[in-house]
Amino acid sequence: MPPFLKHNLLKLEEVERVEDKLRRRDLVVDEETIYQFYAARVPEDIASRRTFEDWRATVEPKQPRYLFVEDDALWQSDRPTTQQFPDYLHNGELRLATSYRFDPSHDQDGATVKIPVQALPQVDENIWSWGIPGWRLDLIEALLKALPKDKRRNIVPIPDTAKKLLSGVDAVHLRDHIFKYLAFALRGEQITEKDFSFERVDPYLIPFIVVVDEKGHTIEKGRDLSELKARCRTETHRPVKQSKGEFQTFPEQFVFEAAQKVTGVVVKQFQALVPTKAFSKLDAKDESGVVIQTFNDQAEAMHQHKQGVIRLIHLQLGDAIRQLKKQISKPLALAYSPLGDKAKLEQMLIYATLDEAINELPVDANAFAELLTQVKKQFLTHGQHILSVLNDVLIPWQSIRRQLLTLDQSIFGKNMDDIEDQLDLMQLDNFVYTQPLSLWQEFPRYLKALIMRLERLPNNLQRDNAAIDQVDPWMEKLFKYKNDPRLRELYTMVEEQRISLFSQPMKTKMPISENRLQKHWQQLGL
Repeated sequence: MPPFLKHNLLKLEEVERVEDKLRRRDLVVDEETIYQFYAARVPEDIASRRTFEDWRATVEPKQPRYLFVEDDALWQSDRPTTQQFPDYLHNGELRLATSYRFDPSHDQDGATVKIPVQALPQVDENIWSWGIPGWRLDLIEALLKALPKDKRRNIVPIPDTAKKLLSGVDAVHLRDHIFKYLAFALRGEQITEKDFSFERVDPYLIPFIVVVDEKGHTIEKGRDLSELKARCRTETHRPVKQSKGEFQTFPEQFVFEAAQKVTGVVVKQFQALVPTKAFSKLDAKDESGVVIQTFNDQAEAMHQHKQGVIRLIHLQLGDAIRQLKKQISKPLALAYSPLGDKAKLEQMLIYATLDEAINELPVDANAFAELLTQVKKQFLTHGQHILSVLNDVLIPWQSIRRQLLTLDQSIFGKNMDDIEDQLDLMQLDNFVYTQPLSLWQEFPRYLKALIMRLERLPNNLQRDNAAIDQVDPWMEKLFKYKNDPRLRELYTMVEEQRISLFSQPMKTKMPISENRLQKHWQQLGL
């Protein structure tokens, strides 16, 4: 292709790209104008390819750009600005290639953003939710227009409200930003998730995502970022690679954060020290250590790294561990015995003590040495705190089990099943490994409330049964997503709901209602 034609076609493409960004089809000059451009420059007697090429060979040595269309000539009027429609969308440190299409009948109408699967966990949903800068105002207006009439009344004129909302661009999710503003604007008029949604706005206002692998092949696509993250979770959470060697001490070659280029995008990578064996599976003389693994997901790397640090410190605490084990009382060991032997209880105690003792995660050998010194000093203090919590969990549980045995199945069958389900979700045989400390430290309250419920049950059967019907749909959801970390907050909310339904006058830790649970569930988007 001759240079002039290549240049002119690229210029034409560029103008068409602007049309796609601005969603207009009236910016490019028509074909007649382009014809006139060539007609004015090429002599009339040139009527074949050969004569054209001969003529071009005489003209271009002196005027190499004679047939080049200048930028301005392709525009109907002054060139519009497209700063608000970037070819690369920035999200934190990520720079993501973005293309545009103006075709309402096409799945990818609007902006399409290519995201390597390795970068997907690093996309900040708060920033992402604000969409393309040039359509941000339209997006906010569309969300406001989707509100029911009675709510909309208070925020007219909508364009003015949208501008106010836009002027205070916040680091939070766009939905939360709007909620916060409207709660103030509507003076307590209740707005819920159902009142407006991202589904009701024109699709083009929300970027279309194409998730690609390192070869550029599409893995997943769609407009819902959190859904795509969930669908690619297995892919993004597994280690990318493992370095050679197993370590009993903190390795010198450890580097927590690095970067790698994947399909033109600089993606962060995170190293973690990962135990070769799960803590619950270790025996007393186990020599297994940790390996270095690399992850794309920072939260997953941190979680794994903590497990590795726990293991390395564990290897250094022989005497302190023996002292702590001796403090397990007979009643505690007996209470735990239906769930497992004493060795299993000892292992849970050691793990939970180390879990509580480690706050700052070391990313080099010096920081690890400091942490080790600190943990050695405080290990028994933390151990005693954990022991008291274990006592407050397992001894009441033993008492509840005894009480359940005295109940008549034919009268209290429904209530007993509900209580068994509640206890089942606690996973008391290995809860220190499956739940974070902040969560299971609340178990004593939940069990105390359960004892109160059992005491009231014979005189409160009707109300108890009605309360079970209320809590049942939430229990189904918790069982369906058992062990999914996204439901931890919902779990604590359901436990507080149980206190408010079954164990009054005991106080809840937070205001709780069916409405709040519904709202939280919708936000989860599961």
